[in-house]
Amino acid sequence: MKSEAWVRVQQEIYDNFMTGKDEEIRSLKDEIKTLKASLDSERLSLEIQASEVARIAREQSLVSDLKLCFECKTKIEYQEPEG
Repeated sequence: MKSEAWVRVQQEIYDNFMTGKDEEIRSLKDEIKTLKASLDSERLSLEIQASEVARIAREQSLVSDLKLCFECKTKIEYQEPEG
């Protein structure tokens, strides 16, 4: 009788321990999923920002090239003839 009660108590302790761990593991898994989704969202946002920065840099480069071409063309067209 004593050994049966002891086994039952041990089983209850084990079950409670495992149940608690299961809930904790589930909670951690949910937290990991939430964090992963947040990171994925932030990564996407950063990729969009990087794409926008690259687009702006290309536009600025094109504008600079156009200004340089216009300045060169202007200098050539309005250059005083020598002599």
